[in-house]
Amino acid sequence: MFFDSYDTPVFRPPSEARSFILRVTRGCAHNKCTYCNMYRGVPFQILKDEEISRQIALAAHYGKNKVRRVFLADGDALVLPTAKLLKILQVLREQFPHLQRVASYAAPKDILRKSEEELRQLKEAGLKLLYYGMETGDDATLKAVNKGVDAEQAIEAGRRVTASGMK
Repeated sequence: MFFDSYDTPVFRPPSEARSFILRVTRGCAHNKCTYCNMYRGVPFQILKDEEISRQIALAAHYGKNKVRRVFLADGDALVLPTAKLLKILQVLREQFPHLQRVASYAAPKDILRKSEEELRQLKEAGLKLLYYGMETGDDATLKAVNKGVDAEQAIEAGRRVTASGMK
């Protein structure tokens, strides 16, 4: 289920095929990894509350009792302020009585911008799964692919996610 009419493609993990794809950003905030072309040419944008609300309302109209999973798209919803994410998660719980889980891609720099408490709050609010690309633990390779973090930071990001209780 998808209700954003923007003309760029939507990328989601295969396991999210039956999820309501809620676009909360367009593109990727980092968008500098040398190996990834998913959002090349897509200017990064955080969607306005009204646009996010419109998508949720349409999904509720067409599938209120069918939505079990939501995937927050595009490249990394964790770039959003925690308060905004918590508000979105609250509305999703209110609108979809059978909601089991919300998931998102997660870039290491954006994980590191969240405190462990913020990550726990997001998990308790329903964000239960982050697709975190830990391509390598090698500093030279991370620098070469322009991931934006070193090995120590990449590991710390994963540790924070695990400590929060998210998968």
